[in-house]
Amino acid sequence: MRPMQYEELPQKYRSSSEVPKGKDIFYRCDVCQIVIPSLPKDSVSCTCGRVGIDVDAWRLWIDEPDKFTVLKGKK
Repeated sequence: MRPMQYEELPQKYRSSSEVPKGKDIFYRCDVCQIVIPSLPKDSVSCTCGRVGIDVDAWRLWIDEPDKFTVLKGKK
């Protein structure tokens, strides 16, 4: 199986509620380079804890917006 390919999406979000989400949308922490899905089944965060999703609260947290990238999966 070949690794997932991504396309970077524009980064002009004023708050985490504006960040897109979907089955083909992923978030990358630019510090630890971990990529997480925007719609995970369970709560998840990157290795360093700067980007994560709490599924119980339906909340995305981003500690440093300038070190966060939204990705779209490419087939």
